[in-house]
Amino acid sequence: MSFWSGTHTPKSVAWLDRNSQKNKNGGIERFKTGKHGKGLNECGIVGFVASESFEFWKDKVNSWIDELSSSDGFWNEDEKIIMNENVDVSTFSYSIAHRKEENDLLLHHFWIKI
Repeated sequence: MSFWSGTHTPKSVAWLDRNSQKNKNGGIERFKTGKHGKGLNECGIVGFVASESFEFWKDKVNSWIDELSSSDGFWNEDEKIIMNENVDVSTFSYSIAHRKEENDLLLHHFWIKI
């Protein structure tokens, strides 16, 4: 899979790759656990898409959230990504990250095709 995080380092999927040895926590998960965005109610995450469509990645990440929400108590089905605006070179989306220690977080996703 070709999705790059904001560090320009190739990763399987920066949001939620629970199979990666190098990436123990995906981007959404880091916001959920408070590693990023602690004390904030709204944050943003940037993704660089090198292959496949924005719709493909939204569906892929959402399918992982579906799987996790049915197998553990940490994820919820309502945390899936919702697309706001999708054009050829970029897309704006959002999701809600439920956090145990803090209020829910509104997470804005900005994806750029490279």
